[in-house]
Amino acid sequence: MTSTEASTEALVAAEAHTARNYHPLPVVVATADGAWMTDVRGRRYLDLLAGYSALNFGHGNPRLIAAAKAQLERVTLTSRAFHHDRFGAFCEQLARAAELGEHLLGELRELTGTGRVTAVRGRGLWAGVDIAPAVGTGREISERLMDRGVLVKDTHGSTIRIAPPLMISREDLDWGLAQLRVVLGV
Repeated sequence: MTSTEASTEALVAAEAHTARNYHPLPVVVATADGAWMTDVRGRRYLDLLAGYSALNFGHGNPRLIAAAKAQLERVTLTSRAFHHDRFGAFCEQLARAAELGEHLLGELRELTGTGRVTAVRGRGLWAGVDIAPAVGTGREISERLMDRGVLVKDTHGSTIRIAPPLMISREDLDWGLAQLRVVLGV
């Protein structure tokens, strides 16, 4: 079976057995590492949506896997009604993500003066970018970005959602933003 056939087969199987409440891009991920995913055909994509769900520390992060295993062997979970010895260090690391978030939102807000983007909103590394109707729908922009190796999610018709993993490098984030600029024609 070719990789294209495997991709098509996986998409058909998923559509046959899932609810149609989410319109995913036609990418069948086979492996992932950090902020990058590779589909069954071997094409790499920068995952600018990992932070939207449970992958906000990246895919297969060896430090996270080792830390999670060690923590699970010590204490599985503590309520926020108590303090624990790792929480402060965790919060310190979130500060780096906050700095990257400021960078992301600053770069996106520059696009609002181009006539291609009507609004940007966000917090940290979560952002919503409203696309001008003349440029295309959120879905069309998402598909154009997919063709350039970047994955985002369209939402509410004219908006794209960007939520990279917290561990994304500034270099990878800037590359993804450069692809967005190309797609928007700015």
